[in-house]
Amino acid sequence: MGQKNIHFKTIADEPFLVREVGSGTRMMMNDLFQAHQTLPKVRMQLSTNEAIKQAIISGLGIALMSKYTLGLDTDEPKLATLDIIDLPKAGYWYLVYPSGKHLSPIALAFIDLIRNQAKQLVADHLLD
Repeated sequence: MGQKNIHFKTIADEPFLVREVGSGTRMMMNDLFQAHQTLPKVRMQLSTNEAIKQAIISGLGIALMSKYTLGLDTDEPKLATLDIIDLPKAGYWYLVYPSGKHLSPIALAFIDLIRNQAKQLVADHLLD
């Protein structure tokens, strides 16, 4: 625990808990393993991030997942973020809402926050 700059090959043989085929996280994981010319050792495929989180806590394996799916401040002692060289990979986030729908003032304020401040909030938090 606390080790820095871990090489990908160090974790490649660990049992992985993965999202379902077609999910963005699974596609990114597959790309990562392909770039390292290996295949993940899939222990279990789960359909929600919460199920993966609980499986990690139960000691069933490790997972590649967005830090934000865990919450910004997790105090679960059985969870740790590993410092893997070349991770995290940047991804795209999309804000989706029905076109033509009249949005509430709160929804508009949230959209304004995302458009104007989210990039900096994410950048600041990644440096933690």
